[in-house]
Amino acid sequence: MKKYLLILPMLIGMSLASFSQSSIKIIDLTVNSTSYADTSGTIISNTGLNVNFKISDVTTANKAEIYIGTQADLGDVKIAEAIFIQNGGDYLLSYNGNEYAIVDGMANISVELSQTELDTYNYITVYVEDNQGLNTEKLYFNKQ
Repeated sequence: MKKYLLILPMLIGMSLASFSQSSIKIIDLTVNSTSYADTSGTIISNTGLNVNFKISDVTTANKAEIYIGTQADLGDVKIAEAIFIQNGGDYLLSYNGNEYAIVDGMANISVELSQTELDTYNYITVYVEDNQGLNTEKLYFNKQ
């Protein structure tokens, strides 16, 4: 009987550790369509999405994962991984050779998609990984 009493707290501790989550909170996911122009200002055929969310603590954030897919939690259309960087006292998201300023905790990423990708996706899933490797809760956007 004593063995079971010793094993029970150990199992509870292990199960709690496996469900650890980042202390960072993300909220207010918005997604807007956008068009891209070439250097002459002419709109090109590819379109994209502006993905915006608010983050509680950018100082401990490592990367943002954006899954664009036909279903929630699925990146079968495109996966965008943006890295949080610090430049002086400013924080930025770096994605695909571009840097996006984080202002008042509001993060913004522009993801270029082809017209086929834009027509195919139904869901966007966003989460942030902190510098300890823990993930935030996921935010979902349904384009319907």
